[in-house]
Amino acid sequence: MHRVLFLSLPLLLFLLTACPTPTPDTSKPTITSFTATPSSLPAGGGSVTLIWEVQNATTLEIDNGVDTVTGTSKEVSVTSSTTFTLTASNADGSTMRTTIVSVDGGIDTTSPAVIAVDPLDGATGVSSDAIITFTFSEPMDQAATEAAYQSVDLPSSEVTFTWNDDSTVLEIVSNNFLEYARGDLAVTAKQYAFSLSETAQDVGGNALEMFSSSFSTLRAIANTCSGMADLEGSVFSNGTVTADGSVIEVGDYANNLGAENLGVRGLFSFDLSTCLPPEGQLVSQGTLNVYKFVTDGNPDDLGILSLEHLTYGDSLTADDYAAPALTNLGVFAATSSPDGTWIEHDVSTVIQDDIANLSTRGERSQYRLSFAAQTDNNDDFDIIAFGASDTAGSSTVAPFIQVTYLIP
Repeated sequence: MHRVLFLSLPLLLFLLTACPTPTPDTSKPTITSFTATPSSLPAGGGSVTLIWEVQNATTLEIDNGVDTVTGTSKEVSVTSSTTFTLTASNADGSTMRTTIVSVDGGIDTTSPAVIAVDPLDGATGVSSDAIITFTFSEPMDQAATEAAYQSVDLPSSEVTFTWNDDSTVLEIVSNNFLEYARGDLAVTAKQYAFSLSETAQDVGGNALEMFSSSFSTLRAIANTCSGMADLEGSVFSNGTVTADGSVIEVGDYANNLGAENLGVRGLFSFDLSTCLPPEGQLVSQGTLNVYKFVTDGNPDDLGILSLEHLTYGDSLTADDYAAPALTNLGVFAATSSPDGTWIEHDVSTVIQDDIANLSTRGERSQYRLSFAAQTDNNDDFDIIAFGASDTAGSSTVAPFIQVTYLIP
């Protein structure tokens, strides 16, 4: 009698989905191990077998005359102490690892060499979190090599040294972010130069030939997005729009000669055509700057003052008072700031979003300042007045957005 095992449909689905299809690894090769057996020989030398375990490599090479290899091992003849370097490569790059064969009576007289440095010598547009990485042809004396490091731009007192287990890879990590040169397009990129002097040596005491390299970091280019005088102003809860360029008001208008108490909100628009980064470059920082002229009454009684990102197109209308916002950018710190001061607010993500939608929104970035309460109905003025693009003396009080983008 044969038993037939039936799986329930839920269990079968679980078993089918619990083992996801592996995603191909497209990273640089990994060398899990590279050893020599035996690792030491009597005087005169003999044969050893080089054995490796490598993942994701398309080609394998071993120096000292061994050349291209396949499989997982290779028998070689050794007459003196030798350091072998295995290089595993694929389309994404190369990885190296060394192993040493010692021969009694053999003296290591081979000078070490820097076989790779990252960032590459002469590299441009390097990010502020870059790590300088040296790869050596053989194990190094760590203390001597660290002492041989020299740099005016990034001195040893401002870095941390880290080695791999084989003492063949040295990482030099800055204790602070690397600097970016800041200014307009004419600014020269900040360069970092460094070297290893001949006092660096391998574990056998052989000196490294003087090695020098340099790279330059990204440049932070700052541009100003100007205010658009014809697209900024104040919109009241009764539909009145004022865009006379005197000031931009936010708050609560008092009952005046029997009229109702009115809420008022401030609308700002900025010309992106004056500050767009080069095509393909992202904005790293966008800062809205608004000048607070004067406070009338107690506008903080109206609750939180919020900055909103919206798009109201090429005209300022009554509908903009309550038009849905694209994004609420949080509290705008105007009520707690003294009169006669500039107030800044981060709008980096908004600027990048507007740039991504230029075809539908046009070359502008638009905002609204709104209190939580439309009015407190106490028949008093509770207003904050901000500088506008057409305000008298507007060159010193006009709103603007400072945009910074990074390029090589």
